[in-house]
Amino acid sequence: MRMSLDTGANANLAIKNGGTPLMLAAGGGPPRSQEDEVVDKAARADPVEVVKMILDAGADVNAANDQENTALHFAALRGNDKVVQYLISRGAKIDAKNKQGKTPAEVAPKRTADVIAKLAKKD
Repeated sequence: MRMSLDTGANANLAIKNGGTPLMLAAGGGPPRSQEDEVVDKAARADPVEVVKMILDAGADVNAANDQENTALHFAALRGNDKVVQYLISRGAKIDAKNKQGKTPAEVAPKRTADVIAKLAKKD
């Protein structure tokens, strides 16, 4: 990823459904099985660092796919509190609604929804 971005890859380039590299890094990829997680964990980068790298390359933190989900929706859905916190610190809209009319907090597990609520009170 870093090499692609360093050589000028478009950090906002979307696939057919509107998904972006940022959405994938935030948790928008296919879920992994428990076995894949164990085998692959050592080789994977810290998701916050990957998200930071993509945003630093010019990605739109509030870009939405064809279902109007943002990277924050995906991170919240996966319960990835660190990525949620980082995206919000970089300007992700807490009140963005997808096509189902749901905000990131509404698609998140309770723990992550609580994190989002606390961060919303700080603003």
